[in-house]
This record gives sequence, C-alpha cells and structure tokens, in this order.
Amino acid sequence: MRRPPVGLLVAAGLAVAALVVLLLGRALLPSDAGYAVWGTTRSGAPLRWDPCEPVRFAINPQQAPPGAVADLRTALALLADGSGLDLVLVGSTAERPAVDRPLTRMTPTGPVWREVLVAWSTPAATALPLTPLDRGVAVPVAVRDGDREALVTGQVVLNADRTDLVPGFADRRDAWGATLVHELGHVLGLAHVDDPTQLMAADPGAGPIRLGAGDRAGLAAIGRPAGCLDGPDPAAERSGRTLRTPALPLAGTSED
Repeated sequence: MRRPPVGLLVAAGLAVAALVVLLLGRALLPSDAGYAVWGTTRSGAPLRWDPCEPVRFAINPQQAPPGAVADLRTALALLADGSGLDLVLVGSTAERPAVDRPLTRMTPTGPVWREVLVAWSTPAATALPLTPLDRGVAVPVAVRDGDREALVTGQVVLNADRTDLVPGFADRRDAWGATLVHELGHVLGLAHVDDPTQLMAADPGAGPIRLGAGDRAGLAAIGRPAGCLDGPDPAAERSGRTLRTPALPLAGTSED
C-alpha cells in the first residue's frame, strides 16, 4: 500500500499556508494491540481529537457516486460506535480539497476549526497526492498551542475516477463504504496495519465490512475511553500562535 513521501508543515505565523515537505523519518509502528496511531504528541501520547467535543464533517457531493451521503453516514456511525466519539455530518459544502486549506472559519461567536471535508476529485484536479490507483487519500491535521496538542480538522479526498467501486457496504473488495471507513479512520488518528482482517489494513482485501479487534482497540485508544483533552483554541490559530504538528504524513489509501 502506497504512502506518499510528503507531509504538511505550517510554522507559527503561517497558519493558512501549507508547505509540502519531505517526511522527517517519523516511524509509526503497529502496537501489540493490533493497531497503529497516525502520530504522537511531544509527550508520546497518540494524536487524537478531543472526545468531549463533536467532530464535525461536511460533504461536497460534486462527482460523488450515488448513495454517497448515506454511505458517509453509515461509515461515521460505525466509527462512532467503535470510538465513542460524537461524529456529526453537518451538511453539504461547495468547498473543494486544497493543500492550503484554512484551518478555521469565522462564525458570529468567533472562530471555529473547520469541518473535516469529505469530497471526490480526479487525481488530475487536486494538488493532494491522489494517484490513479488510489481509492482515496486522508489528510489529518493536528495543531499545537503550548502544551495543548490535538487533531482539529482534516480532509478526505476520494478518487472520482474509480468507477469500478460500488455504493454500499457489501464487500471490502469494491465497496465505497469500506474506503470511507478506512479514510475516516486515518482522519480520526489511526494508521495502516499489516493484519488483513482489519479495516485499517493497507490492502482492502475482500470480505465483510466490519471493525476487527485491532480496529476497535485503536479506536478506543484515540476515542472517548482515552478521556477529554484540553485542545488548542482556534482563536490562537488565527492569531498565528499555533504550530501545526510537523511532518504529519498524508495517507495514501486502499488500492487494488
């Protein structure tokens, strides 16, 4: 399974600009529990979302296959069940995937972290490292503000050229549902494992679309059972005070 040799790094004062840099050799190895985490904090804990706040998602239906919204809802429900996180699909958006996507947006009450964007694109139409063979690519984004460090937003970009994939959750071999669960798992903080029985396996394989024991252990490690976080303040990001975690890699995902 391909993992593109790139990451996103934003230094303080460059909160809206993304610089594509070479990975700094950060090794994220599977744990004995059958899962791997996408990144770690400076203290060595898994990078994760604050499980005491909703994780919000928005879908751009442009180029999406039939049933995409229903499949996304089902995938979020499956991951919410495994993690205890409150995963909320807030609605649709016209926003397109971008390397330099802003991390926050303004509301009447102040800045908030942007929703995780779920969108379809052809490889030729995006600067993100989506290749013709990929089913999709995930971009989890972590931010550090002093001692406060957490995942705060992200993007999931699915390959609109993969017309061989079908809606639903019938089989991991060719179902969009399996791809959505896998990519969303990356955004929530999980990395690839070698065990082909897990949905976070690098190769999608074939068979029922259900969480394996390692998937569930990983979701528990980055989910509600791990406890609440004092996460970074989006107002600090807009002031240029935060630092996006260096060399957080982009996830190449399931390909045949």
